[in-house]
Amino acid sequence: MESHVDTIESSVVKQLPILTDRQYLLLEFLKEYRVKNRYMPTHREIATFLDIKSANAAPYLAALEKKGYLRRSADRVRRNLELTTAAYEKLSLQESIGETI
Repeated sequence: MESHVDTIESSVVKQLPILTDRQYLLLEFLKEYRVKNRYMPTHREIATFLDIKSANAAPYLAALEKKGYLRRSADRVRRNLELTTAAYEKLSLQESIGETI
């Protein structure tokens, strides 16, 4: 017999990791760039968006990767970034509740 606690635990939705404002803006940029161009931006293009030097984009990407919103494809050297399902979930949740950053 299933207990009440088991029912509650199974209905709990996995919480998505929290993003900083800058990380969220980058995630939005990556999605919009992908939709517009049908491929992901280069590190240089990401750095230009963030208004930083190209080499300094890596920590931002690493943070999104660590939180599970981004993965790097082993197939390619350039433009090897892929948004995960969690990234699309996070972006759609933010849009649906109308939060602005």
